[in-house]
Amino acid sequence: MTLRFRSGQVKKLPRIFYVSRLPGRYRGITLPPFGIFIEKAHKDNKKLHIHELCHWRQFQEAGLVKTYIRYIWLWFKHGYRNHPLEIECREVARKSTQE
Repeated sequence: MTLRFRSGQVKKLPRIFYVSRLPGRYRGITLPPFGIFIEKAHKDNKKLHIHELCHWRQFQEAGLVKTYIRYIWLWFKHGYRNHPLEIECREVARKSTQE
């Protein structure tokens, strides 16, 4: 399965782990190179899966270290809600689930 996004494709799909609980208010977290972690209560949430796959694609395009550094720097600069990488993935998920 290959998912197409605005700026590219997911080359290799990650492992998805369904867990009882994630830290804080997160429902899903992408942690390359390990995979995507999603709370079991949101296992059927297509929008969340697409959002996390978008993050996986961001890591594939820019590389592991560069993306972690960029993500943390932008998080301090913009916070979570206005984080450019989060905004992109929210938009990708929104558009994908409208089709």
